Amino acid sequence: MNSDNYEKNIIKQCFSNKEALLYCLERITTEKLFSDAECRLYWQIFSVIYKEGQNVCSSTVEDVLRHTKNDDLIEGFKALYANIYQDEQEWQYHLFYLDEQYRKKIIFEESVYIRDNITKLSAGDLINRLGSLVKEISSGGAREISFREAYRSTVQEIRDINDGKQKSFLATGNKEFDECISLTHKKYILISSQKKIGKTRFTIDLIDRLITLNPDDVAIQWFSLEMLSDELIRCFISRKTKLTDKQLLGKGYKLNIAELKNIEMAYAWFEKYPITFIDEPVNIFNICSKFERFKEKNSNKTCICIIDNLGLIKTHLDDTNANEDDIARMLKGLRDSTEGIIIALHHLTKESESKWNKEVGYEPKINHIRGSSRIADFANQVILLHRPDHYDDLRQMAANAGKSIDGMFQVDIAANRDGEERKIIMNHDIKYCMFYE
Repeated sequence: MNSDNYEKNIIKQCFSNKEALLYCLERITTEKLFSDAECRLYWQIFSVIYKEGQNVCSSTVEDVLRHTKNDDLIEGFKALYANIYQDEQEWQYHLFYLDEQYRKKIIFEESVYIRDNITKLSAGDLINRLGSLVKEISSGGAREISFREAYRSTVQEIRDINDGKQKSFLATGNKEFDECISLTHKKYILISSQKKIGKTRFTIDLIDRLITLNPDDVAIQWFSLEMLSDELIRCFISRKTKLTDKQLLGKGYKLNIAELKNIEMAYAWFEKYPITFIDEPVNIFNICSKFERFKEKNSNKTCICIIDNLGLIKTHLDDTNANEDDIARMLKGLRDSTEGIIIALHHLTKESESKWNKEVGYEPKINHIRGSSRIADFANQVILLHRPDHYDDLRQMAANAGKSIDGMFQVDIAANRDGEERKIIMNHDIKYCMFYE
């Protein structure tokens, strides 16, 4: 079967098989992989339809063809996916072959360009072009690594940690939390709680601690889909000035000269804070592409992507479960490709607050996490937050028993691939975004 039929078979498989489409979307980095103009157009159409959250089907493809004044291609497209190709079940090999040929073509074209311009361009310009070329032709497939290479790399990492050249993890200053979580590169951490429990404020405390103890080692990209960036900034200011959000906004309170001075002095602390906020609506493709570029700009640091929260990511598929599965899978891929830390915040179902869960003080469980189970399955660690003093009946029950639960905050490391599971009891001063063991 010639390469033209390889291309047509790839298009057929992506049209008729969603798993094939997802596989190819991850591996085809450019429509230029298709030398046939029509196949290239069909691939562009598939990509646009998928990213717009629609299903790739006859109706959507034909509508796009009509809208782009390509009505004459509709019958040809029908014939393409109705045709039976030789060894069409080997479509993954066909994709591999096309990718190989495309990369060789790019290398050949670049070698011709260098030959023709070797006396016109500086060595630096040529090296930059080659660097861009290597990145382009290396981005399509998963890298293979031998046991020998992996072993040597691991031993070097151990040496660097032992010599103080590299940190084994990023400390927060909370001893139990650091022992269990050990924040380091290539992690996806899911933090979940009921509304108003304090997951955003807990994350602010976590990030502020990380920056304070690791000022030159981290860079944070914060997708604030629930709170605007100015709200988050006020939370950070509250930590430093011990002024509540209402006081900062002048709600029934007038700041005095000393307090205003403290706010201005806090700016010196935050001036070089390594956080970039994005508080506009985004889909999972936007998040992945933005964080990948962010990682490139901060390649010498541990990059952290915070998503607050998963439920507010713009949908790209009609089926809710399929959409959530897709988001979870892509976050896992983002963690692996960037080797960054992905911290995703998410809500729980109302089940944990039902009367049936009152006996255990409304403590959340993993099965209370809202949506697809994949969201938690792909995480390195799942952290469930619980604030007993948020519930009037629990406070009353404690008072009747002569106890107090005021200020109690539970951090339940409910799933942990990198260590033990543990419930950590902290104290909170939530109005100032303060949480401590």
